[in-house]
This record gives sequence, C-alpha cells and structure tokens, in this order.
Amino acid sequence: MKLLIKITKSVLEESKLCTITGNIGTNCAIGRAIHNLYPYSYTERRKIYFHENEEGLIRHIEHTSEPLSRVPQFGITRILPKIACDFIYRFDKSSPEERVKMEPISFEIDFPDELVEKIGINEVKEILNNSKTLELV
Repeated sequence: MKLLIKITKSVLEESKLCTITGNIGTNCAIGRAIHNLYPYSYTERRKIYFHENEEGLIRHIEHTSEPLSRVPQFGITRILPKIACDFIYRFDKSSPEERVKMEPISFEIDFPDELVEKIGINEVKEILNNSKTLELV
C-alpha cells in the first residue's frame, strides 16, 4: 500500500522538542505523522522501521548503539526517499523555534502489506479517512 506522509505545520509544532524530550525515533516529525496508523514505528535518518509490537519497538530503542547490520532484525524496514532524508537532516540540526518555521513537506512510502493485514484493511481505511497527515496514493 502506497502512502503519502504529510509533515504539516501541526506536526512540526508537536515534534519540535523531539531531541530534547522523549525518544527521538518515535517523537520526530515523521514518527508523529504516522503514529495514528502505526505507533510501533521508529524513524532514523534514512529508514523507518515498523515493529511487530511495543516490545519490538523497545528492543530497537535499547539497541540503537548496536552496529547497523543488526538493526534490521527488529522489524520491517523501508528506505525513506531523499526528500524525507534531507528533511530529517535539517530538522535534527534545527532548534525547536526553527523547526516550527520549517516548510511542510510530503513524500510517499510503501507501507508494509503485512501490517495492513495485521491492522485490518477497514481499520486502515478509517484511520486514513480521518488523518490530516496520511493519505492513500
């Protein structure tokens, strides 16, 4: 399933303190934008990981200092497009005040079919219909 992820002004406001408070990979702008659809995701500079459950997410968070070659064992991985990687780079280097002034962006990813089945297609459609940050492409 192809999704359009929209980093809106609202998402930028919600995530402005992600490197100061909370877990960076789940509270960043991209993490906040997809949270309602799939809360067990973790975003890094070039990838997004979709974990089976909260335990898998916690295991990932606890092992972020492990070599990158071990990380894929923790979930389904998707490579982020260049626009998202560039956004993350700028976002990470910005102050909270600068983050809320950033321009909104949007980009597409392939959301894992396994997770659509796990969530249920009707639930996915309902979440997407009510979402301001996600859209079916």
